[in-house]
Amino acid sequence: MDYTNAFTQGLVLLASLGFLAAVYYTYRLSQETKGEKYWTFFLVAALALAMPYWLSVPHDLNLIPTGTTTAIGEVAAIAGALSLAYASHGLYQTMKRIRKRVE
Repeated sequence: MDYTNAFTQGLVLLASLGFLAAVYYTYRLSQETKGEKYWTFFLVAALALAMPYWLSVPHDLNLIPTGTTTAIGEVAAIAGALSLAYASHGLYQTMKRIRKRVE
C-alpha cells in the first residue's frame, strides 16, 4: 500500500469537508439574509477553490491527464478568487449600509 498516496487522499478528504462546511454555512447565511446575491458568489468561490483538490483524486487514478488537471485547476483558482473578491465586496457594502442605519 502506498502510504503517501493514502495520506494525500486523507488530506483531500479533510479539505473537502472544510469546503462542504463552507458551502453549508453559505447556504444558511443566504437564507438568513433573504438571498443576497453575494452569498451565491461565496458558494461559487468555495466550490471553485475546492476543484483542484477534487481533481487530484481522478488525476491520481490516471483518469484525467496532467495538462487537463492543471488547466482546470488554474481556471477554477481564478474563478474562485474573483468570486471571493466580489462576494467580499458585496458583504462590505451591506455592512456599510447597516452601520449607517444603526448610527
